[in-house]
Amino acid sequence: MSRGVSRYNPVMLLKVLIYCYMTGIYSSRMIARQCRENINAMWLTGFQKPDFRTINTFRSEKLKDSIEEIFVSTVRLLNRKGYVSLEKYFVDGTKIYKIHLT
Repeated sequence: MSRGVSRYNPVMLLKVLIYCYMTGIYSSRMIARQCRENINAMWLTGFQKPDFRTINTFRSEKLKDSIEEIFVSTVRLLNRKGYVSLEKYFVDGTKIYKIHLT
């Protein structure tokens, strides 16, 4: 089966992924739902509606090796700009970061 090129801009898909991850949404089906129902996600997509397969393919194929680095860099940038604050919590030796959106 031949796959065509995605009609969605990869920068837009990345923005939606970062937004959804930062709001605690990780499922490709839930991210697709946010693109249809959440005004913030709708704005980020330019009111396009990528489906869960598109989101999953983008995440698993295009971002496979770089998603963690991109996410960490984004959180650090937002922290430097004062948009989020990071607090460290330790539970059983596990470091957990709590992000407060301001």
